[in-house]
Amino acid sequence: MSSTQEPLRLVDFDRYADHIVTHPKEIDFILRNLWQQRTNLGLFVAQRYVMPTQIVGLADHALFFDLSQNEALNQSVVEKPAVCQGKLDGILTQFAVESLRLAHYQGTRAFQAPRPTGILRLQRREYFRVHVPLSHNVVCKVNTAPPGAPPHLVPFRVLDVSNGGVAILIPPASLKVVPGHIFHDSILVIPTVEPLVVSLEVRNVYHVTNRLGQYVERAGCRFINLPPAVEKALQRYIFTVQREMRLHDNRVS
Repeated sequence: MSSTQEPLRLVDFDRYADHIVTHPKEIDFILRNLWQQRTNLGLFVAQRYVMPTQIVGLADHALFFDLSQNEALNQSVVEKPAVCQGKLDGILTQFAVESLRLAHYQGTRAFQAPRPTGILRLQRREYFRVHVPLSHNVVCKVNTAPPGAPPHLVPFRVLDVSNGGVAILIPPASLKVVPGHIFHDSILVIPTVEPLVVSLEVRNVYHVTNRLGQYVERAGCRFINLPPAVEKALQRYIFTVQREMRLHDNRVS
């Protein structure tokens, strides 16, 4: 049986949607590394930490986890959706499984669960993500031109930002965005600094409803090869927003 200290709190999948790996080959690679390195995982049910575990085997459409020595604890999570979280190569790794059931793997009792459809991979610096205040009017001018063509910049409102990427709001009947799409030489406009040239890779696209009840899309994008000077400018802006939020909270309290 595995043993580990209680891990970090669960990370909000929606907030860090642009860091969720969804390609089946990438998912398989991560799961195999978790298995081969016998990475300690925390098992959560209903947002509550329940027990430590490890992946003990993989099949085409299933994962197998080791059980707790406490049989009552094992029974308490059967047929329930769960989330597993651990650190692989120093990177927080988190994924959800639809349900757990008791099974056998190579002659040993184990939990069995369907393979996840996505895995969140989050480096420490990417925790420092802030929601952008509407008053800041932060915009990302996405370059939609094909390689070699003159730039064609389409502005989108930025919802949140970190050193790892941004989330942008895509209005109805606007640009068609799909995961994996790369936009080179785009322009990120934030207060107090010169416009920043960035390249973006779309990681996830989610349908959401805005304050007016309109059906819009939220695209989570990661920065590609972010220059150090741009990263420093972003970090200064993030600290500024965090300071404003603390001051606001202090006034309210």
